Amino acid sequence: MASNWKFCGVCELRNISKQSAIWCSDCEEGLCDDCREHHDLSKGTRNHETVKIAEYQKLPSNVIQIAQSDSYKKHDQKYQIFCKKHDCPCCQKCVVEDHNKCEDSKDIDDVIGEQKKSIGMAIQKAKTSINNHLNQLHQTLLKDLDTSEVAESKKIRQLLNEVEKHENEIADFQAALANIKQYASDLQTFLTAKEMKRDLAKKEKMFSQ
Repeated sequence: MASNWKFCGVCELRNISKQSAIWCSDCEEGLCDDCREHHDLSKGTRNHETVKIAEYQKLPSNVIQIAQSDSYKKHDQKYQIFCKKHDCPCCQKCVVEDHNKCEDSKDIDDVIGEQKKSIGMAIQKAKTSINNHLNQLHQTLLKDLDTSEVAESKKIRQLLNEVEKHENEIADFQAALANIKQYASDLQTFLTAKEMKRDLAKKEKMFSQ
C-alpha cells in the first residue's frame, strides 16, 4: 500500500516524522528534502518520476486516493501487466496467482499509451458535442426570449441558468483535467480514465437528448 503522501516514507521507517517535499510515483511515497537528495543521486531511483508536494496536492482527491487504495495494490508490487479479460492491472504475483491462463494480456505501459490517446479523443469529442449543443441552446433561448410572454421568460431564465451551470461544470472538469495531465503519474491517469470517460459519456448523453 502506498504511504501517507504528507510525510516522508523513508523517515517513517526510522520512526521519524518529517513533512514530504516531493512525491515519487515510482516508489509511491513522499520524501523529505534530505531523502530527496539521496533519491535523486541513487542509481536505482535517479530516473524516477517525482513531483513537488504542492503540485501533487492540486490533483483531484479521487486520483490521489487511487494510489493509496488497497483495492489497486494486492501484493505491494509495481504493475507490469494489464489483463484485458478481467480489465485490471496486474503485478507478477497477480499473474501467477490469478491470471496465468489469461491470454489477452499486454504490457501495462503499452496499454497506458493506448488509453491516453483514447482519452484525448473522447474528451475532444465530448467537448465538441457539449459546446455545440450549448451554443445551439443559447441561440434558441435568445430567440425565444424575444417572442415569449412573461411566463415563458421566467422559464427561459431558468434554462439559461442551467446552461451556465453546465458551462461552469465543464470549466471545472477542464481545470481538473489540466492538473491530472500535468501532475498525475501515468498509472494514476490510467486508473482514473474509465471514471472520466463514464462522466463524459453521461454529460454527452444528457446534452444529446
